[in-house]
Amino acid sequence: MPIKIQDLQHINIEMQWTYGLGSEPAVSTNVSDLIRYNVNTNVAIDMFLDDAQENSESSTQAKFEIMVWFASWGNNTFPIGFGNTTVSTYVLNGTTFNLYVGQNSNKQEVFTWLATNQTETFVGDITPLLSEITTMGNTSYPTGSTYLGHLSLGSEAFSANTSVIFTVPTLSLDIQGQPK
Repeated sequence: MPIKIQDLQHINIEMQWTYGLGSEPAVSTNVSDLIRYNVNTNVAIDMFLDDAQENSESSTQAKFEIMVWFASWGNNTFPIGFGNTTVSTYVLNGTTFNLYVGQNSNKQEVFTWLATNQTETFVGDITPLLSEITTMGNTSYPTGSTYLGHLSLGSEAFSANTSVIFTVPTLSLDIQGQPK
């Protein structure tokens, strides 16, 4: 990376994660516990993109941010643009994602694919989610010539009334591309 979106062949992801209370990894995520302790968090893949290759690797300089949220909890945890209309819906490997779009405090256009159901295990190619955005024809959206420069998996733990632990026992990222 960086690589132009039009040159991407696959972004294959295999992951399994859990969220728990305390300091010991949870075998599975107990949503009732997270709600009871007012946990406000998400689990997401985060990507930064820009039409300029050098800016695409910077989380602050990139023009675009694309996120794929596999879960979110709490009364204060929503993707940017959540109050607006859903821009698109896409089903990928049995998981339904809704797309929300808005601008963050860095003036970046943020595109968030939010899973309609908590998805602790995911195996598949997320490239179609990027392609869906680039083919919408909106001039303020990324295009096939936009560079993907950064990709990460993580959690944004905004607040909780106790300690929480995010565990990722399985993670494989395989980004394949070929310049055209």
